[in-house]
Amino acid sequence: MSFRAAVLASVSGVAVSVSLAEAGHLGYWNNDDDFYVRLSYMVDFDQKRATTTGIPGLPGDGGMYCVPTSASNLMAYIDRHGYANNPFIDGPGLLDWTSSSTAVYNAATAYIDAMGDDMNTDPDDGTNNDNNQIRNAVRDRLNPLFFDVNYYARTDTWCPKAINIAKYMAQGGIVSFCYGRWNIDASGEGLSSRDSGHCITMTKVDKRAFMNYDDWEYVINYADPGSGGSSEFSQSDFAYRVETVEDFNYFVIQPGVYRRMSRIMFQGLSDDRHRIIDSAMAVFPKAGWAVYPTPNSMTFYTGSFVAGDGPGGVGLHTFQMPGEIGGCEVSPDRGFASVVTEPEAGGPAVLYHVDVMTGQTTPIASFAHRVPALTHHRDRTVLLAVDGDSTSPGQIRRYEMDTDLPSGSPRLEWSVNLPMGTSVVDLAFNDANDTLAALADTDGDGDADSIIDYGMDDDRIFPEGTHEIPAGSICCMESIDFDPDLGEYLVTDHEGGLVVRFATDAASGRLIETGRLALGAPIDGCSMGDGGRLYVLAGGVVSEWDTDGAGGFAPTADPSPMAGLPALRDFQISRSRTNFVAALHSGPQWNNFDPSELAPVRNATGECPADIAAPFELLDLADINAFVTGFLAQDPIADVNADGLFDLQDVTLFINSFLAGCP
Repeated sequence: MSFRAAVLASVSGVAVSVSLAEAGHLGYWNNDDDFYVRLSYMVDFDQKRATTTGIPGLPGDGGMYCVPTSASNLMAYIDRHGYANNPFIDGPGLLDWTSSSTAVYNAATAYIDAMGDDMNTDPDDGTNNDNNQIRNAVRDRLNPLFFDVNYYARTDTWCPKAINIAKYMAQGGIVSFCYGRWNIDASGEGLSSRDSGHCITMTKVDKRAFMNYDDWEYVINYADPGSGGSSEFSQSDFAYRVETVEDFNYFVIQPGVYRRMSRIMFQGLSDDRHRIIDSAMAVFPKAGWAVYPTPNSMTFYTGSFVAGDGPGGVGLHTFQMPGEIGGCEVSPDRGFASVVTEPEAGGPAVLYHVDVMTGQTTPIASFAHRVPALTHHRDRTVLLAVDGDSTSPGQIRRYEMDTDLPSGSPRLEWSVNLPMGTSVVDLAFNDANDTLAALADTDGDGDADSIIDYGMDDDRIFPEGTHEIPAGSICCMESIDFDPDLGEYLVTDHEGGLVVRFATDAASGRLIETGRLALGAPIDGCSMGDGGRLYVLAGGVVSEWDTDGAGGFAPTADPSPMAGLPALRDFQISRSRTNFVAALHSGPQWNNFDPSELAPVRNATGECPADIAAPFELLDLADINAFVTGFLAQDPIADVNADGLFDLQDVTLFINSFLAGCP
């Protein structure tokens, strides 16, 4: 029995509020200085839950349970968006979580407790994430064919900021993030140590131009598990804290080498520590990208949080490039895209950073020779192959891609020469062991014949072995990928319409064929996703295939919204990814602190069901028109009471909310 089934059994007979598709993401994005992103109907569970007669509470009264509580908010949100009956998603169920019912309150407590168990949450210290269990506990509750769960935290050169979280939300993501209490040195710019932190759930990031915020200033709303009501035996009303965030340059490695980070500008604190956003876990609907609709354009296909949406529910964001695209890929955290253009008319090949919200392109590096392949390390850096010539070898290079890279940091982190006469056809990165696979032509005849494995660390890359592809198994190989579940290679003959899976024999190091798909038609893109699903682009349309248990593939019986999408070439599917490194992202400094140490709540807001159209946070005729249009079309945005019906109750609630004004 799933956890959800057990919960529903425990509250049998309790009235529930059912919604198959509530309105969730609202806002707009003109540019990085003028945007507004808001989630409606985000759950706001309380973490403080004490024990009394008939109420089990949480260990330690929940004082250290901010991480599992904020993660449970995300799972409840997913259930409220049409997935409550999905057997492959184990959320808390579809209940009225603001109900005064003790049974409902205990059901929420039980779910948070189970999430805490999976996260190894300690009632005295909190969740220090010693093996990335924060991300894994949420990922393991979701269907990997429909959702990605990404965890990204601060490094020596980058940190998730308010604007990154806003971009995750604008792509349909929901985000739980943490801020640390950082001790600051005498200069006011150096971070000396992190002294525990607190995790919350973002509901709004506001950077509307007419509000005249400072250049690096934002206003955020968030569900704070620690700022519930005075009772620890019942759920408080959902209310979202309102705070100002400002970006500052802090140095970590050495003075003068800065990293931009977002500081929450709390007031009423009794210490000098800075509260800085330093990790974010985002749950995304599945996404993909490809060269489409022209050779000079890349399209990013973002999914929907509404269950049952087909291709019509997938957002298509197309970016026009200055030249024909040689390779493109969205970054692992979905914060940007890396695109390389082909050399034209004697000009160079160029590597670009592309903003996934605006399409703005920033050149990162140029190359005298063609760049046949690129991929991303899970840490957001890009790995690419550069062709050589008769006098100089080809290379594999690693670049930092962030546009706000700290001053003094190099773009090119390292490079390694290929053997003379060897050229790379394609690259693939294996997150499981941080290795890079290069599909290579080692004899100079123009056809790939081997896979070269590379290991790497922070400042170098080194070959670990070369595997010759068995003769006769596949010819005219054009692309390579990893199966993220099995760690096996997938090599594709595009023209021959053939995909072959290879494993490495542990004793001999030789490649052994373990399966194949003979499509019988040319393939223009092939990508292996989580959950053992293969995505194949052929005839301009994406199709999906599952392993058939006999070493082959069969058309899937339950296609995702990606099935049937149009693309030109090089389609790739998103995966769950993380930059987690135990030495950086776990340990006592990542413990939590009790809600009694939170900054005082200065301002909080609730839902405003009538505020559904721009200009947001102002109720006017645009909201009325949006409601009427949505009501007639039975769009979830007009289902105000979230009961799955469009009736007089929705009209009445909208009118009452409109007349009352936004809180």
